[in-house]
Amino acid sequence: MTAFHRLALFATGVSAALLISACQPASDDVEVNAVQDDAPVVAEQVDSHEDMDAHDMMTADTTPDEMPMTDIFKDYTKSMTDMHNEMMVGMAYNDPDTAFAKSMLGHHHGAVDMAKIELKYGNDETMRQLAQDIIDSQQLEIDIINKWLASHPDAPKPKPNTQAMQQAYTAGMQAMHDD
Repeated sequence: MTAFHRLALFATGVSAALLISACQPASDDVEVNAVQDDAPVVAEQVDSHEDMDAHDMMTADTTPDEMPMTDIFKDYTKSMTDMHNEMMVGMAYNDPDTAFAKSMLGHHHGAVDMAKIELKYGNDETMRQLAQDIIDSQQLEIDIINKWLASHPDAPKPKPNTQAMQQAYTAGMQAMHDD
């Protein structure tokens, strides 16, 4: 197993652990129904707080067991997990250009999946039109990438700049997940 494959496996494991830990209560000794002056905003107030994220909702006055996972949350979680996995496969390629193309393919598939979820659940016409525009534009780029990949197979062994590309990609992914 190459060093990159070990790193990719490690990154995938860390991502899974972070996803699982984000769904856990803050601590075992938290009283679920306790009302505190500094308590997080409850889920019913989310609409008035644009910066509240899913983690904040999960740690509001409910525990994950009390908050049923909605279909939209399940769909988004699946689409993002699939996108991440496909992008990571691309980074295992030896040629940096091919790795970029394969990873972008995963990224574009994820964008299309997320836009389809908006069309399935969304009601705002501006967001629905944006979702349709994303599907249309991303599909054009998916076609371009697929055509390019058909005539540019991966290199049989890593190129001199492959390791630097993989390290930069890993750092970028870590920064994105940290945000």
